[in-house]
Amino acid sequence: MIRDPAYNAADKWPYYENLKSVEILDEHHIKMTMKEKYFKNQEVLSDTFILPKHVYANAEEGKKKNKSVIGSGPYKIVQYDQGKRIVLEKVDNWWGNNVPNFKGRYNFKNLIFRFMKDPTIQIEALKKGEIDYIDDFAMTDESYVKRAVGPEWGKKVEKYKVVNKAPKSYGFICWNLKRDLFKDRDVRIALAMLVNRAEMNDKFKFNMAIPAAGPFYNQSPNADPSVKAFDFDPKKASEHLKKAGWADPEKTGTLSKMINDKKVEFKFTLLYSNKDTEKYWTLYKEDLKKAGIQMELKLIEWNALVKASDDRNFDAFTMRWGGVVEEDPKQVWHSSSDVKGGSNYGGYHNAEVDEAIDKARVEMDDKKRSVLMRKVYRLIAEDAPYAFLFNEKFVLYAITDKVATPKDTFVYDIGASYWFARNIAP
Repeated sequence: MIRDPAYNAADKWPYYENLKSVEILDEHHIKMTMKEKYFKNQEVLSDTFILPKHVYANAEEGKKKNKSVIGSGPYKIVQYDQGKRIVLEKVDNWWGNNVPNFKGRYNFKNLIFRFMKDPTIQIEALKKGEIDYIDDFAMTDESYVKRAVGPEWGKKVEKYKVVNKAPKSYGFICWNLKRDLFKDRDVRIALAMLVNRAEMNDKFKFNMAIPAAGPFYNQSPNADPSVKAFDFDPKKASEHLKKAGWADPEKTGTLSKMINDKKVEFKFTLLYSNKDTEKYWTLYKEDLKKAGIQMELKLIEWNALVKASDDRNFDAFTMRWGGVVEEDPKQVWHSSSDVKGGSNYGGYHNAEVDEAIDKARVEMDDKKRSVLMRKVYRLIAEDAPYAFLFNEKFVLYAITDKVATPKDTFVYDIGASYWFARNIAP
């Protein structure tokens, strides 16, 4: 199903391209044969869900089922109000109830997911007991410091700032490298140098973040420690822009240059979907304006942002990538991933990066592979196809006194699947 073009799952193709065949041996055993070695073969296949053929074999019919969620997990959907809430109910006779690996997990009879866009509303709902948990997407650094305060905290509600080994996400601004404005590396470096990460970290993140330097999270063993994030440096940025041919001879306040015999002003639009991040882009917009670059901000719905990125219909947009324990950068950074539905949104092409990625994928020795991965990291950072923003230092979350936890965090995760209702031991 993943490799069926009708499903447009090109972002997953790099992980399954080596799959040669799948054989059903008996009721409980499946044999998968790979074409060649790949350091993530075992991880990819062990994390693959078996899907019902009668539902998904026909792609046109299968795509219609995306909102019904057909599966075999510990919970089933009993109510789905789009944009409002999803209600899950524990499956009493779930096949995994007696599996040792699941012991102590999935203890709630019901789980209710509510959709709230505004972090302030989320915090208030938690304080009132209307919801019992907000994760690190809702519990931002600013929410943790400025909103999660008052007499309720430490009594009815509790906030947590924990450290674990979970791979950290990083935020970024993606440039459309097929647009004339962003083709020049000097321009992209200048744009990165005009992001005042230090001020953003101080004002909005309360210095609880690390400036991101490249395409993996900074704490990853595959991130080259010699690579540093670009410092905020308007003077050097101006030099790079001048080198790329951008100037303002008529003193209009906006840089321009001749492209294909036509005068082009340096103006572009940044798409974003999270209203709470607007303060970052407003600050960036002012610093760009001082450098002679005009950036328009456009807030759009998440689904519209996903469509714009998939269709490559953007100048620039902002998102963040989640981290993984062992990175395979092919999905995002290999030129073969520059296809509709693929994750190489900016259209980044670098033959040297492609070669290093290809070699790393078939290198089974961790140390040798890490050398190749660090080369990939370094080359991409030097090309600046993204303006890399921040890695988080901590995992932030909050719960009410109705929720009990075995510990604040496990090694790689806060362990929410082990939580249970207070006074009702699992």
